[in-house]
Amino acid sequence: MHCFLLLNNVSAIEAGQKHILSIEHEKTQYVIAESLFAMFCYFNKNTAFDFIANLMANLACVEEGRNWMLTNKYFDVITMHLLTRQCNNHRRKSLITCIKNLSFEYEKYETKFLELNVPHDLAKLLINE
Repeated sequence: MHCFLLLNNVSAIEAGQKHILSIEHEKTQYVIAESLFAMFCYFNKNTAFDFIANLMANLACVEEGRNWMLTNKYFDVITMHLLTRQCNNHRRKSLITCIKNLSFEYEKYETKFLELNVPHDLAKLLINE
């Protein structure tokens, strides 16, 4: 858990976000972030992984992170995760922040958002909240 808190603090600034995304290293680009998000989804009931939701929200603050998440349909996975009853309040709050950050690229990815049925899923989320 402490390592996730450390990563969360590192990802609070742009340099840390780009380092975790491995922007500079073509061979390992996004590997760390993908692995962390996979663990987050797999261990969805384990509270030790809750802080990865904060990390994802922080990574969505930088353009490269948003582009990577939107291109790889993370928006869909995050929305699906939010719609489950197993999502605790900590994860829910951070994932909603992540969705908000991803929405900054709406104009660039408008067709992808419509293809992913984002308005419908967000309406479902609002109704559930």
